[in-house]
Amino acid sequence: MPVNLNESELDRIRQSISDPVQSNHEAKRQHLKELSTQRTGKWPNTLEAMRRKKENWKKDKEEREEAERLKIDEEELRLQKEYRTKQIERANRLLYEQTDRMKTLRSKELLADVLQDREYQIGEKNAFKAMDQKVEDGWTGVLMAQLRDADKKADDERKVRERKHKELVVMQQKQLEEYKNSHIATLREEMRDGERIKAKAEQDARDEEETELARKRRVKQANEDMRLANERLNLLRKQEAEKEVAEEFKRQEDARKKEERTLKRDELQRQRDEKKAAQKMRMATENLLQFEAKSEARLESQKKEVRQKEDNVLKCRAERRASQKDAINHSRSLQLQEKERRKHDDLEIAKEQSLKWADYNQRVERSIVKEEQDKRLDNIRLAALQRQQADAKRTIDMEDRAAQILAEETIKNGHSMDQELYKQYAAHVLDDAEKMGMANTFPLKQALKAKGIDLLPASGFRVYKEKMAEVRERHKSPAAAEASQPTGTTTTTNQQKVDNALDWAYLNMGGETWDCQPACWITDYVLAVQCFISTAAVVYSSSNRTDSIWYMVYFVAMGTTASLGGFLHHMAFKAMKKFNLDPAKTSKRVFGVYLQQSTVDTCLAWVWRFCLGFTTLTNFALVAAPASRYLSLHLSELTIWIAGVGYSFVGAAAFVKMQTSIMLLGFLPPMFFGGISAVASLSDGWLLELLVLLFILAGGLVQAAEAAPSHKHFNHNALAHVLLSASATAMIMHFYMRTPEQVE
Repeated sequence: MPVNLNESELDRIRQSISDPVQSNHEAKRQHLKELSTQRTGKWPNTLEAMRRKKENWKKDKEEREEAERLKIDEEELRLQKEYRTKQIERANRLLYEQTDRMKTLRSKELLADVLQDREYQIGEKNAFKAMDQKVEDGWTGVLMAQLRDADKKADDERKVRERKHKELVVMQQKQLEEYKNSHIATLREEMRDGERIKAKAEQDARDEEETELARKRRVKQANEDMRLANERLNLLRKQEAEKEVAEEFKRQEDARKKEERTLKRDELQRQRDEKKAAQKMRMATENLLQFEAKSEARLESQKKEVRQKEDNVLKCRAERRASQKDAINHSRSLQLQEKERRKHDDLEIAKEQSLKWADYNQRVERSIVKEEQDKRLDNIRLAALQRQQADAKRTIDMEDRAAQILAEETIKNGHSMDQELYKQYAAHVLDDAEKMGMANTFPLKQALKAKGIDLLPASGFRVYKEKMAEVRERHKSPAAAEASQPTGTTTTTNQQKVDNALDWAYLNMGGETWDCQPACWITDYVLAVQCFISTAAVVYSSSNRTDSIWYMVYFVAMGTTASLGGFLHHMAFKAMKKFNLDPAKTSKRVFGVYLQQSTVDTCLAWVWRFCLGFTTLTNFALVAAPASRYLSLHLSELTIWIAGVGYSFVGAAAFVKMQTSIMLLGFLPPMFFGGISAVASLSDGWLLELLVLLFILAGGLVQAAEAAPSHKHFNHNALAHVLLSASATAMIMHFYMRTPEQVE
């Protein structure tokens, strides 16, 4: 049915959903606020201005620092370029100047220059001695004239300074007066603005005060009216009470009179009743007998109805029980059918897997045969390559001998050419000295006649020999380079690898050893299987348990750690057999994949990082489990959060540092917190909880002390894995010892 709305109701609905209409007072207040914002926006001491100044200061500071860094980089590049240029020039100069002949020539040239300078110095000394007196007299006269001129100039400058100082004083006084007047005008203007704002604020305050006084007067008048109304009501109530008292007295008097009349009437009635009593007694006896008969009949019918209802309820229960039993039998039959189907699928999958494995084994056998054939072909190619390398080495030796003979001839020719060039350069130096008028040229003539020394420690032959050795080293074949290595080093390295193999240790390229004893990775795999089976058991039994989450976290983390540890030790075992016992630097087959030794070492390092990370998660579960059991809800959540944050940092440190000591550091909180909580509570299973921690502690101590029944067959790591397996067994026993009622 449509709803009819009039115009007023439609306007009211529109006003309820639209923005409120702004009043004149609100518009005026917004206008004043905008004016205030415009005025204060330019003030430097507001919070917004200080914030903008701080942001701009940071930006300007960063730009200045960046510009300074760029200038420093440019200056550094320029200095490095200059330094490199100077070093090249110095090296060239040293290569040319650092020969004994050039050193001798330079020393003789220096000696001739020194002797020539000495003669000049003696003549100049006598001339200077004669000229000093003349110069002294001339300078004395000049000094006196300068002193007179300086005194006159100082007087003139003093007068000019005094005049300028007076003019400056007058100018400063005028500027001070102008600044004072402008400042006073500014202060007056600000004072007028402040007075106007103050007047406006006072007017607003008065308006608000008058409004508040009017409201108080209205409230006071309403209170007074209420008080007068209450007084009138009390007066009316009092009058009504007096009327009720009078009426009550009248009613009592009427009741007394009525009672007297009633007593008289009752006496007469009693007499009549006594007469009728015998008749009524007979009638009552008959009626009572009839009523008892009716009551018994009614009770019997009610019993039948109740019995019928109970029979109906029992019948409904039996029918519902039968339907539920049929549903259970039907569900059970469906489950059995599903189980048979899964069993049949598993058999089909097993058959398919067996066929695949048979095919895979055939391929593996074919690949092994192919590997042997490839290895034989590689050996044939290696023998041919070694013959080629031997031929190349003989060719290189012959070329080296020819190059040595050619170098000796070149050195002889170079010596003769150096001798000629030296004589030409020394003769040129001697001619320059004679042209300059040098009187004593005997040292230069002696240097010109000096003989060269052929067997200098830094001769050209040695330099050429080093270059030839470098060339021969560069052209060496890989086989020759490997043969030229010291034999003792290779023997020591191989012997060390063999010793590590006997001790079940893999030696990586960085010199680190990894435990690869079969008992170690077998016990790791067994521990992983046990933990995953325990996880499945906890999941199966967790339908009516509320504390199973931390058990699952513990078993999953420990099972993952054991799986990764077993994979790590197993890979180290494979790498020890492939790389340590076979020194050929080629890719080897590890778990069916061809890998380099560097790749295997990287995989081992990353797997070890994840082992440490999941060990940290195990320790976190050992802290969270007793916290959730023994502490209140709020305190347990706080403890778990703190432990989670702390173990996050411990896990990150273990992941980066790869140190085993971090594992012991992470176990200390659960050892103390869990042990103290178990002993303090003494609840069911506290001894098993202590055994969990003690077995883990014993495993850590065994690893730290490297205590083992047999270092060759069952070392300390394998024994520690057995202790961790005992700890996992105690943990699952503790889980099943606590019933759901105890958990609640």
